[in-house]
Amino acid sequence: MTDEITQRAIALAGITQAAFLVQNIARRGAVSEPEMQVLIKSLFVENAENALALYGSADRVGNGLRIAHTMLSGGAIEQSKELMTYVVQLMALERRLAKRPEMLAHIANGLKHTRTQVQHFSLTHESVLANLADMYGQTVSLLSPRIVVRGKPIYLKQKHNTERVRALLLTGIRAAHQWRRHGGRWWHVLIARKRMAGVIADILAETRT
Repeated sequence: MTDEITQRAIALAGITQAAFLVQNIARRGAVSEPEMQVLIKSLFVENAENALALYGSADRVGNGLRIAHTMLSGGAIEQSKELMTYVVQLMALERRLAKRPEMLAHIANGLKHTRTQVQHFSLTHESVLANLADMYGQTVSLLSPRIVVRGKPIYLKQKHNTERVRALLLTGIRAAHQWRRHGGRWWHVLIARKRMAGVIADILAETRT
């Protein structure tokens, strides 16, 4: 799994999984803890040489792979248009963030501090998520246009959910960096969707063997 398009597909899975979890929190107030932990952990992977290095193995973003494959293949997914919008917006925000070295430095310093917390608590401890959310609020959230997360106010108004959403959006941007690094562009998910769906299908087949 070293070729560029395969790494691109894994990065897309990471973006999609982050967007899907954000959508679930906003609309249901629920999140898969194991899937969230995989994504949060990716924030603390230093000098990742490729997208696979962020997650350790493709099956750890298996749900992202399956959802991305369904979307790209034209299958039925609840709120699929909204989900695709989140994916494309994360790609766009990553490009804007890449042009803001002061924001990148702020995030890097913040992750260095938060890494110490992870060692004492856990990846999804409330203090860790609060720090990640604060990083997002002081950097990515200031970029335009902002991602508007839609859902039920009863869930979105809860501080814990807001922090989880922002932390997950940060993981989506981390994955989007690898997407762009391996030659991915936002329009690939529209124009080259059949080819990408085929690559993801091959990865999914490999993870089942």
